[in-house]
Amino acid sequence: MARPGIKYQEVAAAADSIIAEGDNPTIEKIRFKLGTGSPNTIHRHLTAWRTAAPIKEHPVSELPAELQAALVMEFKRQAAEVRAELEDKLTQARSEASELSEVGERIEAQIDELTECNQVLSDECQRLRALADERANEVKKLEANLSKEREAAEKVRIQTAVCEAKLESSSREIARLGKDLADQKADFERRLAEQMIDIRRREKAFETQIIEMLKGTKAQAEPPRRKKEA
Repeated sequence: MARPGIKYQEVAAAADSIIAEGDNPTIEKIRFKLGTGSPNTIHRHLTAWRTAAPIKEHPVSELPAELQAALVMEFKRQAAEVRAELEDKLTQARSEASELSEVGERIEAQIDELTECNQVLSDECQRLRALADERANEVKKLEANLSKEREAAEKVRIQTAVCEAKLESSSREIARLGKDLADQKADFERRLAEQMIDIRRREKAFETQIIEMLKGTKAQAEPPRRKKEA
């Protein structure tokens, strides 16, 4: 039977726990915390959790109302531009990740089906081998029907050979699918890591720009200090 998948609530709880520990939730960290779970299923739930997670805002220093309003307008404008660009990239990355996740889940389902098929074929081969032995013994006992029994044994032998060939072909297919899945997962994780690094770099640069703007505005707003009289 196919393996039971983990639920979104389990992945979300594990991600919240990792965040509470001061760490960044990843597929491997969540899988380690849960002790089970398909990487593709974890990725799908983790993407949904990231989409639903609220965006944290940084506090703004107290400034005069007019300056604060101007800064807020400028901040909103620049934030909207950066956020739109980041959201486009995130949407594209999530779309690609979702597609890879679906492909991975389909491959895992095919592997499960092929594994079950292999077991059925193996049992059938054992049954046919036992039948072949039984027919061989009957051939020895029934000399009058020797020709007929030999023909039956030959058919059983051919069926056994076909089953063994199917079993070998299925094993090769499982190995190939497993390798494809591993390659796709490694490529996805590499691209996702690159995109997350780019996003963090842009966020840090944007925060630095806002801080510098706030410092410059505050310095302009402060009145010049009077020199002490001699």
